[in-house]
Amino acid sequence: MSRRITRSARKALREDDPEKKFTELKDPVLVNRKKKKTTLGKFKTLLVRYPFLMNGAQAATLTLLGTLTKQLVYSGELDPIDILKFTLIATFLMTPISVVWYGRLHKKKFTSVANLLLEWTILTPLLTGIFWVAKSLFESQTIPATMEDWNGCRDLLVQSYAFWVPWSIV
Repeated sequence: MSRRITRSARKALREDDPEKKFTELKDPVLVNRKKKKTTLGKFKTLLVRYPFLMNGAQAATLTLLGTLTKQLVYSGELDPIDILKFTLIATFLMTPISVVWYGRLHKKKFTSVANLLLEWTILTPLLTGIFWVAKSLFESQTIPATMEDWNGCRDLLVQSYAFWVPWSIV
């Protein structure tokens, strides 16, 4: 636990007032007093403290809602196995890779253009391939072996570029 010293405690240290310094520094309520945080502020704090857990929960929620919406809008019926499959892939495969990737990329302090180029040339094909293998394992319990099996992955990658590259530039 980090001890934050309040403004009045710092002032007391400067004034060398032993009574005030002692009470302010020893009282945990006064030392650890923080400004009230908004919900977004608390969420950001949790993201920094627990990046894998929070990003995993966020990915699970978004994937669950996205798959659920897609099924209700396009097919009109729910497939819980499909929902579970995509939620598990997003939460336990894609999220940890993305958290590590963006964490390392952030430490390197590349320019925005370099970040985008690295993301488009390395991360996107990697994640698409991992997603395709995981999806294939869930569906047929085999790893795609022939070029025919990988054509869907290529198509998915092209669609991903067609959608995300223009949005990244904007």
